[in-house]
Amino acid sequence: YQEALARIEEARESGATELDLAFLNLTLLPPEIGELTALESLDLGWNYLEELPPEIGQLSNLTVLWLSGNPLTALPSEMGQLTALTELRLGYTPFASVPPVLWELESLTALHLTGVQLEELPPEIGQLAGLEVLVINDCGLVSVPAELWTLGNLRDLYMGYNDLTSLPPEIGLLTNLEVLDIGLLPLEGLPAELWTLSNLRKLYLPNLQLDSVPSELWQLTALEYLDLTSNRLEELSPEIGQLTELQALYLSVNNLSTLPPELWTLTNLRELMLDDNLLSELPPEIGQLVNLETLSLYSNQLTRLPPEVGQLTNLQELWLSYNDLSDLPSELGQLENLEDLPLDGNPLDALPPEVVAGGSTAILEYLRAQ
Repeated sequence: YQEALARIEEARESGATELDLAFLNLTLLPPEIGELTALESLDLGWNYLEELPPEIGQLSNLTVLWLSGNPLTALPSEMGQLTALTELRLGYTPFASVPPVLWELESLTALHLTGVQLEELPPEIGQLAGLEVLVINDCGLVSVPAELWTLGNLRDLYMGYNDLTSLPPEIGLLTNLEVLDIGLLPLEGLPAELWTLSNLRKLYLPNLQLDSVPSELWQLTALEYLDLTSNRLEELSPEIGQLTELQALYLSVNNLSTLPPELWTLTNLRELMLDDNLLSELPPEIGQLVNLETLSLYSNQLTRLPPEVGQLTNLQELWLSYNDLSDLPSELGQLENLEDLPLDGNPLDALPPEVVAGGSTAILEYLRAQ
């Protein structure tokens, strides 16, 4: 409390616009907070606050308020006076429903409710017409109101890890969506309208029990980030080659034994995650992915690496643990940016045992000396 008071006093004297009071073990927020009328950003996250003083309503210039990780059960009605507030974070607070004062905050463009066990989102969400970012991951939601799909300004919608069994066709109304997370939902299918969201740049589809990728997905040619982790994919369509903007592709924990040649034409890829699949070989064409920084291949069945991996000059992380590699191509030694090369769980019997015993650092030094 004394530390918070000292920081508040310092902010008052300097006319500060930002104040960080997170992780101070606060059980009470000093009412003096109300004197900081110049504040634009206030972080109160991860304290032990059960309530906020009414003086919080005096922060008329506040645009960003972080309250995540506090045992709050109510918000003061005075918060409705925060007419400049654009971003509110309430993640991991024990609210059982959305505090009604929220619906008065009509300037909100970003609302974070991760981990708040709401079970339902009230129709009043439709009043926040300016929302561009809505984070409702892990809220125990069994349904969402029709009003959600009227928020035409939404750009980022994170709604994974809930109990929703379906998504309505109206999701197609969110034509400005650039980021959509629907991972870990027990969905019985995906609406066709999903594939009309042509502005999507990031799409999270992990843990959806997908046996195959719906062919319409390949029409989303603006995608830069695609997460298909933990599905049941046995193959990928050649049409993946249409996603020429892709920078990150997550295919971990599937049943892929082969990859289409078109994958190696995606030269904008920086991250390629293929761990926990059934891959026994990689083609020489992998050398075309010259922008790759991270390549994860652990827990596959690889018996060799093509020398062309030496062309991946931007590679920083190459994860190869738990394969069947007995040797490594000397070309790996050309990768000057490579920092991380975990290799445990491979026989590596073609390398000198004392080098292998020295771990990945020693192995890299050995390869660079070749």
